[in-house]
Amino acid sequence: MNEQHAPPRSEKAEMKRQARIKARKDSHIEARKAERKQKRISSRTSEAGKS
Repeated sequence: MNEQHAPPRSEKAEMKRQARIKARKDSHIEARKAERKQKRISSRTSEAGKS
């Protein structure tokens, strides 16, 4: 992401932007965690079905 072209307009705006970026990152991490958990569960059930 290129953010050089937009200097922060104000301290408050910058804080808001940082919070939004952090929230997006956090939600992305949560989604990845859930995805991994689902994969582990599905692989376990398929293993049980095979044997």
